[in-house]
Amino acid sequence: MTTSPQWDAIHRELQLTAELLEDELSTSQLNALLAQRAKQFATDVQSLSNFQQRYFLKFTVGNEIYGIDVQTVQTIVTLQRLTPVAGAPPHYVGITNVKGQILSALSLPIFFGLSSSVDLAKTSFVIAVQLNDMRLGILADMVHEVLTISAEQVSTHTSDDPSFIVSLPDGTSLLDLMSIANDLKGQSEEHSK
Repeated sequence: MTTSPQWDAIHRELQLTAELLEDELSTSQLNALLAQRAKQFATDVQSLSNFQQRYFLKFTVGNEIYGIDVQTVQTIVTLQRLTPVAGAPPHYVGITNVKGQILSALSLPIFFGLSSSVDLAKTSFVIAVQLNDMRLGILADMVHEVLTISAEQVSTHTSDDPSFIVSLPDGTSLLDLMSIANDLKGQSEEHSK
């Protein structure tokens, strides 16, 4: 029996996901995973120091507080309906209609390896973002405010602090969506092979 390369890739991805879900991560393994993700998706502190002020949308997913550059935000809408897509990577939890456009819905906790599922009872919003040629919806429990950030407010985490990315004193993690988009593209290309 011959299977197509696409089904083989999907099978491998599902098998890897199943193995990850079967294994409970110890605290040290979770910290190592978070440190790896923090390094991989960190906003370059040097580039942050090259600005006097920038604006970030602050939102909550689970227990995490994130900030994304408002220049990437197209719109914010209430999550109406989420339709699962068979064979999609786990961090794409479905598709949703945002003002007439169908967007892939991204779960940051699943993408960062912090969770294996989404609590849709708590998920209330879709933040539609445009990242060069990629448009997607980031799922959020709450959307708070737009922060005005100066370079002096930005600090990096040390290796013994497993929190993400570049952080503000209040614990808000600023995400570099372009790095995340590049990783998503790479994963999608691998997933479709």
